[in-house]
Amino acid sequence: MPIAYARLEFVKRSAGKNACGKAAYNSRSRIEFEGTRWQEPRTYNFSNREPPVHHEVLLPEGADPKLQSPQTLWNHAEQKEGRRNSQSALEMVIALPDDKVISLEDKIHLARTFIQEHFVKHGLGVQLDIHPPDKKVAFSKEIGEHETADHNWHAHALVTTRRFKGKELDTHKARDLMSVQEAFWKQPEIVQLLDPKTQKPLGKFTTQEIIQEEKQIIRLADRLIAQPARKLSSPSETFSSKLTIEQKQAFQAILQGKKLALLEGYAGTGKSYLLTALKQAYESEGHHVRGFGPDSATSQVLQEKGFSKAENVYRFLFSLQNGSRTIQKNEVWILDEAGKLGSRPLLELLKKAYKHGAQVILSGNSAQMSSVERGVGFHFFSQKYGAHHLENIQRQKEETQREIAQKLAHGEMSAALDSICKLGNLKWTPTKENAIETLVKAWAQNNLTNPNEKTLSCGDQIEFRKNDSELGVTNELEAILVKAIEKKFTVQTQEGRHITFDPRTYQSFQLGYATTYYRSQGRTVDRAYVLHSTLMNKEML
Repeated sequence: MPIAYARLEFVKRSAGKNACGKAAYNSRSRIEFEGTRWQEPRTYNFSNREPPVHHEVLLPEGADPKLQSPQTLWNHAEQKEGRRNSQSALEMVIALPDDKVISLEDKIHLARTFIQEHFVKHGLGVQLDIHPPDKKVAFSKEIGEHETADHNWHAHALVTTRRFKGKELDTHKARDLMSVQEAFWKQPEIVQLLDPKTQKPLGKFTTQEIIQEEKQIIRLADRLIAQPARKLSSPSETFSSKLTIEQKQAFQAILQGKKLALLEGYAGTGKSYLLTALKQAYESEGHHVRGFGPDSATSQVLQEKGFSKAENVYRFLFSLQNGSRTIQKNEVWILDEAGKLGSRPLLELLKKAYKHGAQVILSGNSAQMSSVERGVGFHFFSQKYGAHHLENIQRQKEETQREIAQKLAHGEMSAALDSICKLGNLKWTPTKENAIETLVKAWAQNNLTNPNEKTLSCGDQIEFRKNDSELGVTNELEAILVKAIEKKFTVQTQEGRHITFDPRTYQSFQLGYATTYYRSQGRTVDRAYVLHSTLMNKEML
């Protein structure tokens, strides 16, 4: 997080938010929201997350001491707002310096002084929470396990939108707070985005730094796309003999194309199968092929498809930076699920590829989930340069299921859901509670007597949640429990590797039957239980 970074936004009821939820999240605590005319009472509980390194409520002189409690303060603030679309708080996120010579006490002093001067001094109440950098582990058998920080020390300042009048909040809004927001948007670093056709404001913004980063990505991609692909002396039919007609067409086009190639395909069209054939063809003539995923789960899937040394692209870039990777001449780099890779790692990958003369093949589906980080490079490249497309879905073995998958891929949601209903696979219940109950009963007949205990038996699928170099496991690796005694679990991974560990010392694992949609993208499963929600979108289907 750049030291000049700040984010300013109102907590809006119109967006389904309220001050109690925001306060609980920032402080990693439990807050009982008493409800308003427009929002139902509910409990916000984030106490299971890592707490802030500093938390306090700052009030102007004369305010009721009871309002030092975040629960009391923000319920009071919510009760003061009478409209459906009220703004009950203002949140500012401020970057703090990440420097060893600046202690935690210094960071607290900086944040507190800023808040006192700009808010509390003017009669406003503020909840201050300071968060440390997020810890990320980069795992590699070659370099061991490393913990790195994002250097994003930051403070959350949740500010009342009304001044204190005596002990309580005033009946009138502090309208001059808008000047703070206006000053923020007038910063020269912030750029208003315009509609490319009408040139009208889109209501979206970026920064000069991000624009320069994206221009650099395009320049590198232009240079790669201008160079011919690495030619093979005699592309053998051996490697494409089992491919479908459209897969063979894409196979030949990539081999005879450019140094940057794009492969677009619906889920289940055999992209990984085609990538494996490309790998074998290049390796047959002595080229070193690397397989990458935007996360450990994707690289694990690639390993199962024949890329035995596939790795997380972040780990690869980290290793390059630390000198524990060497790049050979005429390498070929294949990145699967490329749509999930953000701009920053994509830029670094293209830099290294251009510098070392590597050929890059990006594979994915623009219609699926995009990256968590900013950037939709794969989608942009597909539109700008064109991609080789796979449309015939192969994954589903039954014709009816293939037809449903094809309809979903083409956006024919209504027709697809009708077909699912006819098969009896879409269950209707009177209430959401009934739906949850039906779903859980379908998944398991037994109930967990203690939610804090893990109940496992041989044959259960588990998912590791933390990298461990000694065990040789990575975050999101899945395995089947094959033997269990009090102090020793033995599991078998999908590629047949056996791992033994002590569940008392390594506890970062869970039952692998439930996961997020984002983490599961790219996997093939025999059976899935899905609870419909209004938050589901076309990418999830």
